[in-house]
Amino acid sequence: MRHIVITSLPEDERASRLRELLADRCVALTQLNPEHIRRDADALLRSVDVFIMDVTRLSEEPSALAERLLSGHPHLRIVALGECAHADLCLPARSSAETIVGAIEQTLKSNASQEVALGSLHEESVAVLEEGSRRLDFVTRLDEEVAHLSLLAEDVARGTHSGQVLARTARPVLDAARDHGLDDVARTLSGLIAQASSGQAFAEMAPAILETLRAQVRAAQLNTPTTTLSSESQSRALTVVVIDEDQDYLRRISGFADQFMIPVRTATSVAEAASKVQTPLLAGVILTPGDSDSQKSLSESIATLQKASGLPHLPLALVSDVSGILDRVQGLWAGASHVAPRPVSAVSFSQIARRLTTLRRSLQASVMVVDPRGDFAARVAEHLGDRDMAIQYLPDTRTIFDALEHHRPDLVLLSSELTGMDATDVCRSLRAVASWREIPIVLFAPRCDAATRIAAYRAGADDVIGTSISPDELTVRLSVRLERARQAAERSDRDLLTGLLTRRPFLEQLAARLSEVTRRQRRLVFAILDVDHFKDVNDRHGHLVGDRVLATLGRLLQDRFRIEDLRARWGGEEFVVVLVDEGLETSALALRRVLDEFSAMIFEGDQDTTFSVSFSAGLAAFPNDGQEAETLFSVADARLLRAKKNGRSRIEMGRTRPPIA
Repeated sequence: MRHIVITSLPEDERASRLRELLADRCVALTQLNPEHIRRDADALLRSVDVFIMDVTRLSEEPSALAERLLSGHPHLRIVALGECAHADLCLPARSSAETIVGAIEQTLKSNASQEVALGSLHEESVAVLEEGSRRLDFVTRLDEEVAHLSLLAEDVARGTHSGQVLARTARPVLDAARDHGLDDVARTLSGLIAQASSGQAFAEMAPAILETLRAQVRAAQLNTPTTTLSSESQSRALTVVVIDEDQDYLRRISGFADQFMIPVRTATSVAEAASKVQTPLLAGVILTPGDSDSQKSLSESIATLQKASGLPHLPLALVSDVSGILDRVQGLWAGASHVAPRPVSAVSFSQIARRLTTLRRSLQASVMVVDPRGDFAARVAEHLGDRDMAIQYLPDTRTIFDALEHHRPDLVLLSSELTGMDATDVCRSLRAVASWREIPIVLFAPRCDAATRIAAYRAGADDVIGTSISPDELTVRLSVRLERARQAAERSDRDLLTGLLTRRPFLEQLAARLSEVTRRQRRLVFAILDVDHFKDVNDRHGHLVGDRVLATLGRLLQDRFRIEDLRARWGGEEFVVVLVDEGLETSALALRRVLDEFSAMIFEGDQDTTFSVSFSAGLAAFPNDGQEAETLFSVADARLLRAKKNGRSRIEMGRTRPPIA
């Protein structure tokens, strides 16, 4: 971190204090008048590591500004003082200079550690899988590196960057390619660096060099050795479906997809897209709502895509170029994991596609294969990879518990021929840990005789198969095990009436979310909902009608919000919702839309009577209202009581903010 820019007025005392704190760390701070952002930002940000923007002082919409800046400066870290969808870090608008500096340092430190964890050969202590998996991690990410180098090459050709900038950026990629044995890629990168450094005919030579580099990266991703198996291999890359009425825009998106090597299908309408989302290799949908689309028609379009794809929780991103048509509240309500202004840039498209792919992977059935030789693991990947299953590979059992925690597989395929440890001992070890007591374990062995099967069953294995098993039988036996495990988890983790999480699994997942937002310095909102006058509903209309009210609200909560958000039935007529990476105001407005929908529903009671119901809610925000689950619950519960006392059918956020009624 060498240079930071903050949007502020010259007399801003916080900026002066920030400059003093940064000077102690040998970091320069430049103040940029918010009125001069369009004129000066692009030139100034070429040498900047972090851009701090005070959302309260901007005339331009914050998310649109962040999107525009990132398209020209993809490595820039954006810190927003206020809410901004594309910021790396959002802090309260009135955060002190000390808070800002501490948060920036922690974020950069966290980002650095995450980059190392993605596959550095020099920090083996943070790698979960062995050398083969680290190599594949690098190969999988190479397309992003090449895309960034392509953007830099265009800047060099235009004269906005020197060739030395591109050379400095490409050298670490070259070193890593050599370390991972990608000799063709390394030679081409070396040629690119030499051409950029010399500056002679670079504009004419660079396109051909980069095209060769893209082809080599694609070949490397398609031809990964069997010892580097992963669900992320390019042969099973997930497809993004993009829906927009503008054919020219779709052609531009297809160009971005080629640049980043992302499989894409395009459609000009939801009806046309209905057939294109019918693939087990679907990552998600990027949808541009029509200018005249109402909240109801948008909901119907999403329902059509969910039904056609067979995915009730379809990863979704929404984009729009019409002010007011689309906002973060509507996106959160509709279940969109990403909301962006249109047209999206190449970098933004890549980020959205990666986000959708990550979410889709989290919904796939996951199989971990522990196989020292890798031969059987290769067969499993070949036969199951196209069946909506994610395959993770582990060469041995030394890091099995770390790998299990990292990947959270739904089934373990375990070789009987392990190095240094007996497979039955591994089974017993897994069964001794509460977290893995119920996970299906299938042992595979060259000889599947009675003695092998009996020893495996006694150790806790669920099934034993031979390595010569046919592809069809392998698929059926694993699919049956996975489906039974899924049904058992549903019965254990889901409330039968509402279909939402029960308290125990909710608290487990909440702990994981809190750990993540703490580590990444992100936001989270905890909400408690309570059906108004529910006792009167039961007394007047009977418990069966009351159950129908609760089931309806449960389905509504399940249909709204995003895949990564949590919903649970807390008990009785109380529900809890956790919204990740959102602020209080946005969350409250999205919940208000759900409240409006629920209040508009007509229920039938006894003797042909009809009635409607509402709910009240209290919200608490991480980290401002607390950093522990118990604290957040207490704050949200107190605000729920205040909402009840103040008339019900309202969302209470705290004394400093007016309720949304």
